[in-house]
Amino acid sequence: RKKENKARRDAWRSENYRKTPLSAKDGEAIRGIQKAIAAHPLAAPLLRGGISEVAAKWHDKGTGLLCKAKADYWRRDRRLIVDLKTTSDASETGFAKSVATYRYHVQAALYSEGFRACGEEIDHFVFIAVEKVAPYAIAIFSLDSEAMETGRILAHREMETIAECLKTGTWPGYPVRITELKLPRWAL
Repeated sequence: RKKENKARRDAWRSENYRKTPLSAKDGEAIRGIQKAIAAHPLAAPLLRGGISEVAAKWHDKGTGLLCKAKADYWRRDRRLIVDLKTTSDASETGFAKSVATYRYHVQAALYSEGFRACGEEIDHFVFIAVEKVAPYAIAIFSLDSEAMETGRILAHREMETIAECLKTGTWPGYPVRITELKLPRWAL
């Protein structure tokens, strides 16, 4: 709150305008995650020999929409996209819930399709799931064909919706009707 501290803060911000300050706790977690990945016998090699933060841009054939995907890591030699996810639970059951909740299957299908549309052969998409707290446990997952197909269907359905909204200028939110609302059981 002191004047000199505010001046130091403002000077740092102007010199580092593209940087995001982290708390000591977040910085410690990031270093812990980096160490855990580097020590993991499968995760570490997956993240070597490729390129990080690779973008693919393409026009969707069905809708004409311009699409973009930004892969965390791409291994052309293995026809592989690697996506790093932090999670509270990297167990098979826990991460499956995250995939469904955060729609990672849609992301995996769309990114794979996008890289293919740009002329790249993608045979594999894997998630490195890292728990957010020490000891930063790691599990590696790929999606089965049913999950990838579901993701592809959902991605295309939503692109069709976006294309229609762009065409009509109408962006619906909730239904235009009066809906009878019931209280949740716990409130009764």
